[in-house]
Amino acid sequence: MLYEIQKGYNGVEKNLSNSQKERLANLKNLIEGFESPYGLELLATIDYIEQNKNISSLTEVESVIGQWTNRKRNLMKPYHIKVAHLRVNDFLYNVVEI
Repeated sequence: MLYEIQKGYNGVEKNLSNSQKERLANLKNLIEGFESPYGLELLATIDYIEQNKNISSLTEVESVIGQWTNRKRNLMKPYHIKVAHLRVNDFLYNVVEI
């Protein structure tokens, strides 16, 4: 299956502009290690909190996640939140555009 995904990616990449290829490479770097549905939800949740609630501290992000829903509170463990928080912030500070 991984081969098929890579094959599909290579086919798509041939039709992209240099700017689009750079954006795709940035996206791949962002989600590396977070490719599961849980990992992607975690990254998206943290990004949403930071962008829409203007919150950036880890403690505040953990608090918002804990108050969001029982599901998120029980599913998203503090260590996972910390690692994803670091990834999102590293990405935001080191990549200009996606």
